[in-house]
Amino acid sequence: MVQIGSKSNVALQVTLAALMMGVFIWMGSTIQCSGTGPPVLYILPDNFRGQIKLVVDAEAPEVPLLDGNYVVRVPREGLVKVKSTDFLFQWHEVRARFKSGKALSIDSENRNQLSLISMGQESSNVADEHGYKDWHLYCVGTHDECYK
Repeated sequence: MVQIGSKSNVALQVTLAALMMGVFIWMGSTIQCSGTGPPVLYILPDNFRGQIKLVVDAEAPEVPLLDGNYVVRVPREGLVKVKSTDFLFQWHEVRARFKSGKALSIDSENRNQLSLISMGQESSNVADEHGYKDWHLYCVGTHDECYK
């Protein structure tokens, strides 16, 4: 019989807690990004460099699905308002190009290459300077420009 507070009981509790945490993390990752969705195409103003902030706004339109791609048109100021970011929570290919048609690399491993770099997402109880609580950040630039 194992006594409460004994070393073996504590070790068992720690092991079970770690196992449960692993299961919850796995479940969360499969729920958050499940299935395969259409590619997401970001269309940027010619010569755009800088931050892109994709925000959830109930008044904004849905992201259109055109020719098999979700198409996100980025305005010059870089603030993109969408009704929902659900289209991002399936595995998807990311594509980017300038309005002129010139393709842009995605998260290039070449630190000196101009690229669309995903900077992560945020959901918060505290709104940003525009009143938004949910957003995804991207940067168009070289690695050093985006991570300065």
